[in-house]
Formats: sequence, C-alpha cells, structure tokens
Amino acid sequence: MTSRQWGSWLLLTLLACLGNYYPFPLLFGVDLLLGGILVYLILFYFGLPLALCSALPAYLVTWLVWGHPWAAINYLMELVLVGSLLRHFKFRELTLLVGVYWIFAGAPLIITFYRYLLELPWLDVWMVMGKQGLNSLANAALALTLAYLLPAHKVGRWNKQQPQLAITDLFFYLPTLMLILGSLGMVVVMGHFQMEKAKQEIHQELKHTQQVLRIQLEDNLRELHTRLPEIYHQCTSFDFGRFTGQRQCFNRHALESPFQAFFTLSEPEPGWQPMNSLSPRQQLTEKQLSLLQLAVDRLQTKGAARTQTLASTGQLFLLRRLPTEQGQNQWLVGLVDKNYLPRELLSGSNHPYLVYSLQLGRQELFSSESSRLPLDASHQADSSGRMQHWLPDKAKTDITRWSESIYFVQRNLDTLDTPLPGLLRVEITPRLEQENLFRMYGLLFVLAFMMLLLGLVVSRGVAAWFARPIRDLVKVAAAIPQQLQVPTQAWRWPETYRIQEFQQLSDQLKLMGRLLKEQFDELQSREQQLEAAVARRTQELVDAHQHLQSVMDSMEAVLWSAELDASSGKGRFRLSFISPSVLNLTGYTARAWLNDPIKLLQDSVNEKQVGRVLHELQHMAQRGRGRIVIRFANPKQKGWRVLTLRYWLVYSAEGRPLRVDGLITDVTEASAAEEKVKEQEELLLHQSRRAAMGEMVSNIAHQWRQPLNSLRLTLGNLEDAKAYGELTEESFDEHLQQADKLIDQMNQTVRDFLTFFRPRKEPEIFNLAALVDQSLDVMQTSLQGLELELSLDRNLQVQGYPNEVVQVLLVLLQNAREALKDQKINKAWVRVRLQKQGDQAELSVEDNAGGIPESILPQIFDPYFTTKAEGSGIGLYMAKMVIEKQMQGEIRVTNSEQGALFTLSFPLTSQPLH
Repeated sequence: MTSRQWGSWLLLTLLACLGNYYPFPLLFGVDLLLGGILVYLILFYFGLPLALCSALPAYLVTWLVWGHPWAAINYLMELVLVGSLLRHFKFRELTLLVGVYWIFAGAPLIITFYRYLLELPWLDVWMVMGKQGLNSLANAALALTLAYLLPAHKVGRWNKQQPQLAITDLFFYLPTLMLILGSLGMVVVMGHFQMEKAKQEIHQELKHTQQVLRIQLEDNLRELHTRLPEIYHQCTSFDFGRFTGQRQCFNRHALESPFQAFFTLSEPEPGWQPMNSLSPRQQLTEKQLSLLQLAVDRLQTKGAARTQTLASTGQLFLLRRLPTEQGQNQWLVGLVDKNYLPRELLSGSNHPYLVYSLQLGRQELFSSESSRLPLDASHQADSSGRMQHWLPDKAKTDITRWSESIYFVQRNLDTLDTPLPGLLRVEITPRLEQENLFRMYGLLFVLAFMMLLLGLVVSRGVAAWFARPIRDLVKVAAAIPQQLQVPTQAWRWPETYRIQEFQQLSDQLKLMGRLLKEQFDELQSREQQLEAAVARRTQELVDAHQHLQSVMDSMEAVLWSAELDASSGKGRFRLSFISPSVLNLTGYTARAWLNDPIKLLQDSVNEKQVGRVLHELQHMAQRGRGRIVIRFANPKQKGWRVLTLRYWLVYSAEGRPLRVDGLITDVTEASAAEEKVKEQEELLLHQSRRAAMGEMVSNIAHQWRQPLNSLRLTLGNLEDAKAYGELTEESFDEHLQQADKLIDQMNQTVRDFLTFFRPRKEPEIFNLAALVDQSLDVMQTSLQGLELELSLDRNLQVQGYPNEVVQVLLVLLQNAREALKDQKINKAWVRVRLQKQGDQAELSVEDNAGGIPESILPQIFDPYFTTKAEGSGIGLYMAKMVIEKQMQGEIRVTNSEQGALFTLSFPLTSQPLH
C-alpha cells in the first residue's frame, strides 16, 4: 500500500477506538458503540486481515469501559465470521449476514457470557442481547451507506471503484437501511426521553418524600414542645409530699411519654437538676452540659422561648423558658429518645428502594432501613436540595453499576419552623425504573431486530420479483444488436407484465426495436453504397498519388518533413520524408538524406554557413517558420549551388505542434541575376555620387572664390608694404597669420566635402537635425537667392548611414532649386521640417515651384526616369534605395498647395548618441 493508504487505515483505526471509548449513552447502563462502523469500513476498504488488526484495539477498549472482555470477544467473532462470509457474497449483503450471525451465534454467546458467567438477571441479559444485536445491525447499515458514498479508489487498496447501485439496492436495500437507521434514531430519542422522564419521576418522588418527612418532623417537634410544659405543670401542681410526688409523676411520664428525662435550671442556682430518677447512662456529660449552656445563651440572646438541639450521640434535647413570679429565668429540658422521630415518621411513598435518614456531620443518627449511600459521599454532596447521583466505583457490568447507583436529595434541617442541626437525606436506587425500561426496550429491541431481519429477507424476495422484468428488458435490449441481423418476425420479446409501467416499457422497447431494424436496413444499404464510393474514391486517390509522385519526381523543388523531439520541444533535423527530386538538386539520394542529413550538411554546406544552418535547423519548433539561403556543393556538378530552404511548423486541430514541413529550391541563377542587379545599383549609386560630386565641386569653387580674393589682397598688401618700405616684422606676421586662416578655411571646406562622400560600412547613431544643418552648409552657395524656412526638432536620433542620407538631402534640395529656377518663381522658398510622429521621425522638403504632374507621380522613383533635358534619372531612384533598404525607412512624394512635398520617415532609436 502507499503511504496515503496506510495513513487512511491508521486514521480509521483511531476513529474506531475513539468511537468505542466514548459510547453513546442510551438507557441506565446501556450504551451504543460507534466504532463498529469504522471497523466495517476498514473491512470494505482493506480486507479482513487489516480489519482484525484494527478491531483488536478498538474492541478491547470496551473491556476498559465496561470492565469485562465478553463484549469484545463477541464483536471479534462477529467480524471474523461475517468477514469470511463476505468473500462469497457482495458487500451489500453485510446487514443480512450480521443478522444471520446474531440469530445463530451472537444471541447464544450473549446468554452464555452474561447469564452464566456474569450471573446477570434474565431481564438484563435480554436487554443486552437486543441492544447489541440492533447496534451491530445499525453499524453495518451505516458502514454500507458510507461505502456507497465515499470514494473508495482514493482510500482502499483492493477495492478500486465504488460499489455500483443495483435496482435491488435502489428500491429495497437502501430503504431497508434507512429503516434501520430510522429505528435506531427513534430508539435513541425515545431512550433519552424515557431516561429523562425516569429521572424526573425519581426527582419528584425524592422531593415529595422529603417534603412529607419535613412536615412530619415539624409536627412532631411542635407536639413535643407543647407536651413538655404540660408535663411540667402537671407534675409540679401536687400539694402533698412535694418532692416525692413530683419525682414519681416525672418518672411515670418518662415511661409513658417520648421523654426519657427532665432537667431544670433555676437562676441563680447553679447546675441542672434532674426531675426524675436517672440511670447512669442518662446522666448529663460535660459535652452535653456545654451544648445545653450554648442553647440557653442563644435563647437569651435572641429572646426566644424554646429551642432544640441534637447531641452527637443522636439524643434530642428540647429546651423551654418557664416564666416565674419573681421574674427570674427558669429553664426546662426534656430528653427525647433518638428512635422516636423515625418511629413516628411515614415516608408517604410505596417505592421499594426508597430510604431516608437523618445525618449529623459524618454520623448517621437514624435511618428508615440500612442506607446504601456511603457517608463520605453524602457529606460532600450538595445540601441545597438538588438531586444528586452516586455511582459505585466497581461492578460486574455497567448495567449492574447503574442498578446499584443511588439518586438522593438532602436538606439542612435548620430551615424548619422548629430548626434542627444536621441533614435529612432521601435516596432511591433506580433498579425499579431500570427494570421497567429494560422490559419495554428489551422487547422493543428484540422485536425490532426480528422485524428488520424479516424485512431484509422479505425485501430481497420482493426485490428479486420486482427486478425480474427489468432484467428481462435489459437482456432484450442487449440482444437487439444480434437480432438486427434477422427478420423482425424471428425476434424474441418478453412476456406480458402485470405492472403497467413495465408493460409500457416493453411496448416502447418493441417499437424502438422496429425503428432500429428499419434504420439498420437503411444503414446497410447506405453502407453498401458508401463502400462502392470508397472503392471508387480509393482508386482515384491511387491514381492521384501516382500522378503526384511523377510530378514530385520531375519537379526541381524538394519537399521534406522533419519529426519533433517531444522531450525537448525542438525540431531535431531528423527527416521523416523527402521527395526523390533531391537527387537532381543536391547529388545525394533520398535514402542518404533520411539516414544522416546532419553529416551531409556538414560535408556539403559552405564552412562559413554550416554552424548557423545547423543551429537554425535545431530550433525550428521554437521559431515556427523561417528561410535559409545556403551555398551547397553538389558532387555531380562543379561549383557551388545556391539553395533556399524554407520551413514551417504544422499544428494539430487542438493547436499542438505535430511536425515541420519544408521546401528546398535552387536559386543559383536567381542569385546570380540578383548579384548583377546589385552591381548595377552600385553603379547607379556611384554615378549619382559622381553627379553630386560635380555639383559639390561647383560649390567648392564658389566657397573658395572669396578666400582666394582675400588671399590675393593680403599678398598684394605685403608687396606694396615692401615696395614702399613699410613692411615691418609685426605687419608681416599679421598678414602671414591672416593668410594661414584663409588657407585653413579652404582646407576645412575640402575635408567636409570628403567626409560627406566617404561611404560608411557600419551603421551609427546620429542626430537628424545636425545632419540637416550640415547639408544646408554644404548647399549654402547653391541656395543663394532662396528663402529657407526651417522647423527642426533637435532631439531625434536615428541609426543608419549619415553620409548616404546627406546625399539624399542634396538630391532633394538640388531638384527643388532647379524646379524653382525653371518656373522663375519671384519669391522662391524651400521649407524643411523635422518632427516626431509616434515612433518615427519625419523629415519633409517642400518648395513652391507648383508641384509634379499627377500623371508622372507613380513613376518618379523609377530608375532613369527624368523630365529634365540633361537629367540622368538616377537621383530619386538612389534616394529610394538608400532610405528604404539601408535606413529601413520610407520615402513618399505628394503635391501640396504650393508645390512638391517629399517626406522621409526613419525609425527612432532610444540608444544614446556617441
């Protein structure tokens, strides 16, 4: 088993132990065990061996709870026998097997254990047998219900799936299980109700008895207090022989009345004087004298006339204040026999197990019969009148322990009208209530157990009778596919049913069978037609395949497919297909390419390209699609062949990559033609640059004219100064420095022109506004007479080739100047703007020469197209190639309201300017 399954087993075992250690109380000494539910679940999930391992600690817990092992032995035998029988039955038969066990084994074992070994009364044995039997049935029913509800495949080892509900389970077993659980719930509710009712009746009996006893005690004490002064006055009224006659009178009353002795105390005479003849045992002890003195002091303090007190020996002293003529205090005490009060008390109850007693401290003074409650328990109990329950520490069973328990109430006697020290306790042993409940519930348990067993057996038969039509219809439905092959008249249908719904279902099944037969015949006809169409289509596909194969064999391009490596997600260049035309294209057969394409590429691809090509092919799945141009050495042809390898990723309908397909074409001739085009473009660019250089030479001549004139004047001044003798060393140095400045200015002009026309091999980052300023500086001589309007954003950087952009600007400015000159515009102007548009920099050159005719606008950038008599037609073509190919931008021309408008767009860069 897995660690998760071991954890599930341990958890269920722990819950089973807790379910038995904390039973659910039902009646007096009768509990319901819930651990059996978990034990049966373990039996279902893990089998009998592990169920026994769980049941041993779970059922031995009952030994600790109930004090005997017999219940644990009975439950273990039940598990062994039921678990063994379940190997031959389905788990849904669990409740029935448990019932059979209790009829033939459980009940005899209960009688043996509880009647003959524990020597319990037959009533208790009857109750235990019914309770444990119903408890086992309820546990089995709950376990079976949980087995249907819980996901078994996530818990157990042997049972991989939940048990499926059969029609029998759905209509009969599950209702029977619900009946068992409902019966158990009703028993539990009624048990608690009856138990609480019994407790209330006991409490009422105790309170009533206590009230009756308190009233009798008060009446008896009141009567004694009334008789005591009467006896005193009667005996002290004799005239003859005063002392002898009074003593004889008191002696007679001591024999005939509840009083045993009489004492008087007259102030100021010290000591108590006996009024009758006393035995040695009736003499007052020092402790009794002290007790009487405390009573006298209490009466004097309160100003009361009478009181009573109890001695620790159980003697009752009645104390009265007697009025005298002299106004002095005289006290009369009557000693009452301690057995007088209980002899005169009647409990007013016919309960056979009721006992009442009077307790002073830890001493029981009198009791109606032998009390069963320990004095310590009584002494520590609540004396407020609330009912208490005492349980013995040990007993044979919990039932015996409850039957020997005592419910009692006790009350302080100092609350009487004639208060007494001590407690009045009334106690009842609930054996009578327990027997009454056991008679009722024992019979109820046994009847419920038998009725449930009978219900299980009857329901099984009824379920079989009820499910038979459904099984027949299921068999008929299962046989329909085989019966479709034969005519409808030969079909076998079920018999007529008495139940209307089943007969309707049978009729509908017949109707459905006929419809299926019609559809089946129609499908067979269509299937034959489809087979003919498939055969015809297959032949067409074979012909098309042969035609396609011949085309592929003769075509110059090569088709190929490569598999994907699912473990790495890369398209390893492991070919799964390649067309046979690869032989003519590469000089190697398709088999050679399928065997080891990597080696062929390493041996035949240009060594400068082989690394990049292999890296590209290894990552086709990540790129999705691509194109590679390679130089391939064909062994059957001399020289290199230029091949274009295109590939694309093929996806499934779910969007999952399947393979990589590709196409190889020979572009050797196209590549050579492209090289020639590039050479021609470079020639055109060179021509354009030469034309621009001619223009620049003219500009250089214009810019040198003024410095040369200044230099001539400087030299003339030097000559005149020498001729007239005015040449000094200071003037010579001054004229020499002026000449050097003019020569440096001319050199800088030449250097600037050389810088603009020196091509750059690597792109660089430059500021467009600064480039426009430099271009205008170069063209300042040519643009004399024109009004320049500048609007430049000086924070725009682009990446590319600045010298080529200068050439484009020179072309646009020269064209604008010539158009303005040809149109003879009086107020000629050229407007240059540089601004940011999104992530693009837009540079526009506009003039007011009237614009370009709309008919030639689409051809304005074509090579050798010109409208000038002496034009070459390569300036604007060169500008388009530079802007779009080298600068990755865009050039476009439109006509504005005043003239032509050329707009150049460049992608901006965020990199800093070096």
